[in-house]
Amino acid sequence: MTTSLSGDPYDEHIPIFSSDHFKFPINANNGSESNRVIKLLRTSDAYISKSKDDLLHRYTLLSYALKCLEFILHHYSEYLTPQLESLTYLKIAIALVESEVPEKAEAYLLRSLKLSKRNNLVLISFVSEFIGGQILAKNNPKLSISYVEEKITRYDELGLHQLSDLFRVLKVTSYMHFNPIGATNALLTLSERHSVDPFLRGISLLYLCNVLSYTDPAYDCKEKLDKAQELLFKNKRSPIQLRAMLLLLKFSILVKSGSHEESEIVMNELNVLVSAQHSEKWVEWKETGTFQIELPLPISDGEITTIFCEASWLTSNEFVIIYYALTALKMLVHNPKGNASSRALQYCRDLIDNEIQQSSSNGVLSSRIAHLRDTIIVYQAWSSFLKEKPNFNSEIEEIVRVHNRNELKDIKSLVTDDTISNILYLFGISSLADKHRETAEYYFSLLKNRKSVDANVGNECMRAYSVLAPPHLSGISKTDELKVFSTIHLLSLSEYHATKPGINDAPAAENLALMYMDLDCYARNFKPQAFSHNELSRCMPLITYWALKELFSTNSSDLVSNLETKNLEEISNSESGLAFTSILNFLLFRRFHGDTEVSKRYLERTLNSVKGSLMSRIQRSLNRFLLTSLIEELNSHADQELYEEIKVRLDFVSNNQ
Repeated sequence: MTTSLSGDPYDEHIPIFSSDHFKFPINANNGSESNRVIKLLRTSDAYISKSKDDLLHRYTLLSYALKCLEFILHHYSEYLTPQLESLTYLKIAIALVESEVPEKAEAYLLRSLKLSKRNNLVLISFVSEFIGGQILAKNNPKLSISYVEEKITRYDELGLHQLSDLFRVLKVTSYMHFNPIGATNALLTLSERHSVDPFLRGISLLYLCNVLSYTDPAYDCKEKLDKAQELLFKNKRSPIQLRAMLLLLKFSILVKSGSHEESEIVMNELNVLVSAQHSEKWVEWKETGTFQIELPLPISDGEITTIFCEASWLTSNEFVIIYYALTALKMLVHNPKGNASSRALQYCRDLIDNEIQQSSSNGVLSSRIAHLRDTIIVYQAWSSFLKEKPNFNSEIEEIVRVHNRNELKDIKSLVTDDTISNILYLFGISSLADKHRETAEYYFSLLKNRKSVDANVGNECMRAYSVLAPPHLSGISKTDELKVFSTIHLLSLSEYHATKPGINDAPAAENLALMYMDLDCYARNFKPQAFSHNELSRCMPLITYWALKELFSTNSSDLVSNLETKNLEEISNSESGLAFTSILNFLLFRRFHGDTEVSKRYLERTLNSVKGSLMSRIQRSLNRFLLTSLIEELNSHADQELYEEIKVRLDFVSNNQ
């Protein structure tokens, strides 16, 4: 609902100015010419609005809108009030921006801004400056930061904090082009400002958590999400998409953290929401994935208008697909050997295949759906591997082939990096499971030597989709865990080759030393609580443990003939971090055994990581393997006291069932 400026005689009949981001009322006089102008403005609004929904005729509709506005300037210029004239210029600029020719829009924005400032038309002036800032943010995001900060300062000095807060939102958008950390800090500032409208604060908190879930998955967003839910859910202006976004993000975080019971609660809430929206035929959702956020805007004492911010998120079909994908992931992590995850993943594939056929005319949406499809294919492959029935069909191999031929478009480049890394690791560990060690080494080397894609690089629309829109199904790991695991496997294979006479294809000693240096650097900075950057991270230490046993165990009765160590039922996030720490320190102890000080440091760290009286079956098995290996390493050395201490610990671990 829109409230016009007080004193307007046309309160109930005034059209609403619409743009990509704002709507506000027109204050007209009673002249018949002005009424004709208003009707033409309404008509242009209708064409612009319709163009957002009718993508097939989008540019035709926008050209009609421009003709209406040009007709006003050519035939009614002498009857235009300063407000109507500045609005006409502004609407022309909006139509040109929507037509993707922003360079032509700038001249009209300047005319609108000059006229509105001269006549103290604050809101029109603000929208002109805001849209100008959007154009600048797209063309030169770094330069736009200083532009936005200048506007924030000026509107704060005028006491128009609601307007300056919206420029702070634009500052976030600008930062997302080149500096996600800057965007995070800007969102944090916005969410903590007491002058910010509570509803906007809730939105800021939600988007902050969304960004953090992608750029810093180890960050605990629970408290901020709860606050966002409190601010958003009690507000009648909250669109259903914001509720869906919050629940989907919370579900994503809980699934990735392995919080099974809590994720069940949120999953049920999402079930209710999906069922309700389905029964209403998704009437509040658009094919473009956009929705409106209504914000009250006091202009001065006694004068209030409304700004509608148009946000981009998901279509209803995308929302359902991601919901079921996360549900499948929850099943895959909680019970990897069950069939429920396979059925859920296949259902996602069916939805995606149907959506691809329907979205063929929308390039951005098609690219987003294609990324979801690639992600689901990878999860299906992981699911088959964890069930000890690897089934890497032609689809997953085609993803790699297309990538290697450099045939992917720029719009896919950022997200595909995660997908390819997961595939390469999967190929490597599967080859290792089949005892094809040279093939495994090939894939691990490819992964280790891949150039990392930074979080602040990539196509704008794909980054917005991945970061600001849905909870991304993978994410950018600050420590690049898959590469670290690949390095561990390469080192293990090299150590294995060194113990086998006649095998001369081990990496050169120099490369081996460099890999150990990388691992040593990572170990110095690793914190167990920072583990689980990737939703499949919880299974990585166990797969690594299994691979080490296959390569190094000298006790034939202790060998793993199948992949039983990949059963995740008994391992938590904290256990994953500790397991990884112990494996990392054990390998570095083996490497630096001849260096007394370094060796002692990693030995102490290894022993510290196997402490504890409450151990799961997986922990106990891993600790027994590590302690047995340490005894073998120390058996021929003089430190008898340390040797006996480790034997006591091994007895404790073995007998503490």
